Amino acid sequence: MLLNYHFRIGNEKYTKLNDIFIGNENKILRDKMLNGERIDGCNKCYIDETIGKKSYRQLFNERYLNEKNIQSVSY
Repeated sequence: MLLNYHFRIGNEKYTKLNDIFIGNENKILRDKMLNGERIDGCNKCYIDETIGKKSYRQLFNERYLNEKNIQSVSY
């Protein structure tokens, strides 16, 4: 069986994935995280890290931190 999924990324404000990533909402979120503020949507990672388990955030950072396109994003 062939499944064909069609879904839309974004909304009327953002139509490209890159626009979502560099958009104001994500900039505010990143700034909060860089300032050490806890984000409600990140509780699973905080719990994992508290019990000594690597969180998705840590795994992502280990894998992609040195990627050129991650470092070259300007805000």
